[in-house]
Amino acid sequence: MARISSALLAALAALFACLVGGVAASNVIELDTKDFNQIAEGNWLVEFYAPWCGHCRALAPTYEKVADALQGEVKVAKIDGTAHPGVMGRFPVRGFPTIFSIRGGEVRQYRGTRTEQAMVKFATSGADAPLSYWESPFGPLGMAKHYLITVGNGIVNFHKRLVYNTGLTGLQVWGVAAGAVVCLVMFAIVISGIVSQNRRYVEVREQLTATDRAVRGSNQGAWETIPTGAPRGCGNHAYVADLTTV
Repeated sequence: MARISSALLAALAALFACLVGGVAASNVIELDTKDFNQIAEGNWLVEFYAPWCGHCRALAPTYEKVADALQGEVKVAKIDGTAHPGVMGRFPVRGFPTIFSIRGGEVRQYRGTRTEQAMVKFATSGADAPLSYWESPFGPLGMAKHYLITVGNGIVNFHKRLVYNTGLTGLQVWGVAAGAVVCLVMFAIVISGIVSQNRRYVEVREQLTATDRAVRGSNQGAWETIPTGAPRGCGNHAYVADLTTV
């Protein structure tokens, strides 16, 4: 019994070491939303996948081999499209898995067979036509889709949390959300008015300062043009009174 227990423990230890070593040795980089800006520079091969996708699970061993073959030449990564829909929305993803090559800002979609040789050649050749400016995730349309999807998902998740945590009905939650939006809009209007008034105050103050300096300069010139020994007043105009009040 002791020998069996020792052998079983040794086998389990070896299996654990293999599993840990296999995970640590993976050259496939797991990306998320905050890492998106990284792929705009350098050479990347990026796969969008879903955890429930059978084709994605079948591709995983081959994709690991592709990452090993491209190590040091092309960074191989994957993104969970279900967890990061904002990033996925920037790309023309219509199914899982979908693979893109990104080289110097140019994005190409892989449409070949899912073999190691074919994907390595695709990642290194850059022969396929890149996506158009409007289809590119780095273009204005891609950025707009990213923000719209991110905001939309944020609103939906906020709604779910409120319903779950407060026990309110869906209609009550939307009423609270609408009230919050109205308050935010009113707050933004008030802040905008304060900023506008402050800007106007600064402009008026600068104008008054410039005018005051001009008046001081003209009065100083008036003093300098009066001859020595001449009277300081002429008719109804008194230079002394004007200058002493400045």
